[in-house]
Amino acid sequence: MDLEQSPPPSALAALAAAAEDCKTRYGALDVKWGDVFRFASGKADLPGNGGAGGSGLFRTIAFTRRDGNKFYAAQGETIVCAIEFAASQRAQCLLGYGNATQPGSPHLDDQLPFMVQKKLLPVLRDLHGA
Repeated sequence: MDLEQSPPPSALAALAAAAEDCKTRYGALDVKWGDVFRFASGKADLPGNGGAGGSGLFRTIAFTRRDGNKFYAAQGETIVCAIEFAASQRAQCLLGYGNATQPGSPHLDDQLPFMVQKKLLPVLRDLHGA
């Protein structure tokens, strides 16, 4: 399409309809991603991030509708590691949904805040923390 041409009326109508739908569902056009797309585990229900892998995102997570107009992470990345292979190796990782599934475990949701912050934690590889 030539940049000096106007968008087709059907595109403008679709945009107007999408804007109206957003305002109806969420009360505003500038709704935050994390208000709609959420991370939940254990007692935690936190703002999410990430999305479909086909869109070029690093954090690939699929969300499904679970609560009214809110969508919750259903599948995708659960562990991310960055490893520096040098003379003195270093690594940082995050197991976003924790390493426990037992009801009542404090490790059901203790890693989710780091996932929200997009933060990795140092990997301790020996007794001395190196």
